[in-house]
Amino acid sequence: MTAPINPSCPPTTVQFPSSDGLQLEADLYPGQSHWLLLFHGKAYHKEIWKDQLLAGLSSADLTMLAVNFRGYGQSQAGAPDYDQDVLAALHYAWAKGASTVTALGASMGGTALLQAMTCMEAILDGVILLSPAGQPKDLALLGGKARKGLLLYSEKEAYAENCERVRQGLPFPLEVHTWPGNLHAHQLLADPITGPQVRSVILGFLEA
Repeated sequence: MTAPINPSCPPTTVQFPSSDGLQLEADLYPGQSHWLLLFHGKAYHKEIWKDQLLAGLSSADLTMLAVNFRGYGQSQAGAPDYDQDVLAALHYAWAKGASTVTALGASMGGTALLQAMTCMEAILDGVILLSPAGQPKDLALLGGKARKGLLLYSEKEAYAENCERVRQGLPFPLEVHTWPGNLHAHQLLADPITGPQVRSVILGFLEA
C-alpha cells in the first residue's frame, strides 16, 4: 500500500497541455487512486497549498495535484480561460488512472471549476468550493456533474452574495459551512482560528 502523503517531501513537477495548446505545470504528490485536484485563487499560485492545506491532509491516502493556472509560475501565459486549465488537469488525472476525483477551487479557482464542469462529460466524485468568486450563467447545467459538494465561505466576505447564489442553485447534494467575518478563500485557511476548522471540514468530506 502507498504511504500517506508526507508534505515535507518535495513533490514531482509535472506538465500537461491545455486544449488551446498551453503547457501547464503542477505539483504531484503521489498516493492512492483517489485524486484531489487543487486550483488556487487569483493572487496565489500552487505553492500556497503546501502551507495552507497539505499538512492538514497528511493522514489522507490521496494523490494530490496542485495546479498553476496559465500565466502563473512556469505555466504558459494565454487568454484567461482558466476553465480550460481545470479540464486539462482533470483529463491528466483520469489518464493517469484516477478512479475517484475530487476537485477543490478557491476564489477564482472555484469559479473556473464551476465553469469547467458545464463542459465536462465525466462525473466528479466531489467538488469543494472555497469562497467561489463567480459562477456559470446557468447553474442548472451542473446537474449530474458531481456526486456531492462542499461549500465554504465567510458570511460577510466580498463574495458572500455569490456564494449564497451557488448555495441555492447547485443541483447536487451540497454540504455548507460558513464562518463569521470577512475572510475570503485562502484567508480562511491562513487564519489561525478558522484554518484548522476549514482543514478539518475538508478532511471529513474527503474521508466520507
